[in-house]
Amino acid sequence: MTHGVIETKYADYFEDKASLKQWARKQLKYKANEMRQFKMNIQQIGTESEVEVANKDSVTITQIGKTETNLQVISSAVDAGLEGAIITAHYLDQDLVQKTATIASAVDDMSGATDFDVAVTDFYCWDIENYGDECFTSSKAVGAGKTLSAGVAGTGYAEIAAAGVKGTKLKYLAVGTMWARSELNHADGVGAVLTLEYSSPIGGIQKQATCTLGANSTDEVVLVDSDGFPLQYAYGVRQFNSSKISTSDSGNFLLTDADCGNVDGSSNDVWGVIAEGQSNSVHTRYFVPNDGDVWLSEIEVINTQATLVDTYVLLTYTPKDSVIAKTVKLPIANNQKSLLIKHPIQLEPLTFVTMTLKGLNSDNLLSIEYIEAVSA
Repeated sequence: MTHGVIETKYADYFEDKASLKQWARKQLKYKANEMRQFKMNIQQIGTESEVEVANKDSVTITQIGKTETNLQVISSAVDAGLEGAIITAHYLDQDLVQKTATIASAVDDMSGATDFDVAVTDFYCWDIENYGDECFTSSKAVGAGKTLSAGVAGTGYAEIAAAGVKGTKLKYLAVGTMWARSELNHADGVGAVLTLEYSSPIGGIQKQATCTLGANSTDEVVLVDSDGFPLQYAYGVRQFNSSKISTSDSGNFLLTDADCGNVDGSSNDVWGVIAEGQSNSVHTRYFVPNDGDVWLSEIEVINTQATLVDTYVLLTYTPKDSVIAKTVKLPIANNQKSLLIKHPIQLEPLTFVTMTLKGLNSDNLLSIEYIEAVSA
């Protein structure tokens, strides 16, 4: 936990979130009609240990990664038709910088994982926005009954089908690809349309991706963009919503990586949860956008524990223009409402805000709010 002076700077022109909004709307550097208010209401039981706010029904939420990885190609069998073919991959690294890798003259036997002419070690996702389904191509058609794939050790991220020269749309997967499913197979989950609003690793791109749960609602379904391509670069979860309310029969709706045959080779991780009885996710890992200035403007807690319990929130954040995260302990008064943040805290872009809650058997209703002023 951080001790001593947390921050020293010139005094702000505002005292609370109301005066912050009034002040920001008068500043020419912001778009007055595009100020965003990002607010979450979460009811959570405190535990004897510190538990991250948003861990529901013992489901542990994992932070989405952005680790770059290798990219190789592999053929399902020796393919004489690919002799001399030019194999091309258009991809992005974790900073979403465009990259191109090639095999200038392929050999017929690529049945083992094969590097590009310059080995790729910084693959994060495909450059779908610029190349669409031509992110992974061959100048010669793949042979009958065979496939040509790309990924870690040659598989997992793209596939050209037999007789094809470019990747199959739904096979373009990436480090930032997300899936969704229900915990239990039940009609209450079948047909649910799940929508994710997210931030990319560089923070300023916020888009939506959707999927519809099938006849077996526990089968993971990949989230796709408006053009039908799998989501490529999700990093910060902003909202995760469902067209149906999850029930005790369907269990929680989960935002996950791939449950079977993970593209990154890891075990199944959960990135977000829509708890039973809800249609919206609960999460407090907030990734600060970089398209303007952002303030943590409110943390309010209503506690219903009548007997004396040591209850508090541990808040971790990075102040504006700092490279060091701060962790502060915010006590919660028993059996009453506590306003834990009275003066807005300006946050450093591209950093995370996290919160953990402690308070044995205490029932807490948390209201958390951010003000996002978009640059003009």
